[in-house]
This record gives sequence, structure tokens and C-alpha cells, in this order.
Amino acid sequence: MKNTILVINSTGPMASSLVAAVAEKFNFIYLPLRKIFLHDYLVGRFDPDDHTIWNKVDKFIEDHSKPTALGGASVHARDNSTPRIIIDSENAKKDISILKRKIFNNVGEMYREIRSTLYSNIKYKPLKDITNKHIELTTDIQKYNPDVLINAYENNFDEVLFINLYRDFLGWAESLASQRFRHPRMRTRYKFLLSSIFKQYSDYKLVVSNYPGLHIDFSSLFDNRFDLIEKLSLFLHHDAEVDWENEVYDLHGKLCSYDETFNLSDYPGRYFSKKTIKTIKFLYEKGWINRYTDIFVNLLYLIDRKSFLRKLKK
Repeated sequence: MKNTILVINSTGPMASSLVAAVAEKFNFIYLPLRKIFLHDYLVGRFDPDDHTIWNKVDKFIEDHSKPTALGGASVHARDNSTPRIIIDSENAKKDISILKRKIFNNVGEMYREIRSTLYSNIKYKPLKDITNKHIELTTDIQKYNPDVLINAYENNFDEVLFINLYRDFLGWAESLASQRFRHPRMRTRYKFLLSSIFKQYSDYKLVVSNYPGLHIDFSSLFDNRFDLIEKLSLFLHHDAEVDWENEVYDLHGKLCSYDETFNLSDYPGRYFSKKTIKTIKFLYEKGWINRYTDIFVNLLYLIDRKSFLRKLKK
């Protein structure tokens, strides 16, 4: 059976978990696990014997073996969800300890075995048969040369499929801000530098345009829900026999209903005031986003943050 990986490219809040939740219905395996340094292993920055990936796996097991509020359609939904245990810690640790002694032929095989082993110990959702088709949600593709990374994927997996996500800057920036409102790190909570996030957005947009596969705009995910399902069916060459409106969807560790999954929770103006929206839109359209305008925008961000948190208390 082919070792297949579905790579969903995004940066920041672009609804990658929604796309993954739908793609899972097409016989792919999905886990709420990101940032395991897969790209560093693929391009040779990390040697296959490097323990970095195993440290990340051990931390995933440890962090998710106790009740955790995880996933959902937004940060607000995540923070207000019922904590749940994601993985069976005892069995997962035993299985991973055995896996650590195995010699792998390549990074792709190591990746598949790690994901399959973790999946077999998942507790928060009903498990299906293990397949060799896995979903990877990227967060850092703008840091790598597209040709080099694509070639590395193809050398380590039998089949590589790319889905590339896009979102308008203003909506993306507002949703990103909402993630920072209650971030555990103080620096992240209080510092919102528009020039920095604009660079992240621009770098990603430039790089992702070089990737093959399916290119999807954020707004289309909610405008026509069944259009996404049809596109994925054609792209993945698989028909899923699913009652879509009565199905549950795994949004990064939280099982959600159809309406909750496809409801646009981060709508314009939910977190930013009209003044902030107007200011960012003006600066973006004029190309005046720089370290000097950062000061004013950061002040608006802090005012909006305080206002939003006050509303939550009420």
C-alpha cells in the first residue's frame, strides 16, 4: 500500500483544521498534532537519528493524556469547551518506546509509523482502520525553498498531495489578533506588530503560489459547503459515503457538528472595532504598513483586547 501524505499548507488562521476534518472522511488519518519539525527532517537539517521529533511526540502524549480544552471553530470555542483526554498515555508510551528502537528506511516511513501509532491510542473519537494515508498541517512552508521541499516530500513518500489555503489580509489579521487576546505568553498578548504579521502573510502568499495541487480561498469554505466536498472528492480520487449534515468533524481535537464546523465564527468586527478595521484596511491598501504605524495599530489592538475581554466577563 502506498505511503500517502496530504499536505495542507497555511499560515495562521486559515481554516486548515476544517479542511482536514473534511479530508479525514476520505479515508485519511488526522491527529491534532503539528510542529513536529517534519520539514527539517525532510530537507536534511535534522538527521533521522536526531531525537527532536521523539521529544515532540513524548510531549504530545504527556500534554494530551490529561483533560485538555482543545480545538473548535475558534479560540473562544476552544477555551469554552469541555476538557477531554485525547490519548491513552500508558499504552501510547509503551508503543512509542518500541517504535524508537526501529530502523526506518526514510523520513516518510518514520512519519507514517509515528502517526499510526499515536492514532491507535486516541481516545476522543471513534477509530477507523489504520491506513497509510495521513494529513499534515504545515505552519512554516514560507521558510523553505519550494522546489527543494517538494522534491524532499516526493523522495520520502509514495504519493504527495498539496492543498494550499488563502485568506484576505484583514480577516486573517483580525482572527490572528483574537488568538493573541488570551495567549499564555505576555509578550504575545500585548504585542501586535502589524508590519511583522504582514511580512508573515506576504512571505507565505508568495511561496505557496509555487506549490502544485488544490488552491482554496478561505471564503469559499463557507460560501458553498458542498463545493468544498466535491472539490476534495475529485482531488483525492475518492467518493466518501457520508451523510455530511449529520456527521461530526474533528476540528483539531474537538468533535463538532456540521453547523458548528461550517459556521463562520471569526466574522469581521467580532474582535476589532470599526476604527481598527478602517485603519488597517487603509494602511494595507496604501502600502503604509511599517514600524512607525505599528505603534498606533498596537494601541488600537490593546483597546480592542480590553473591550473584548470585558464583554466576555459580562
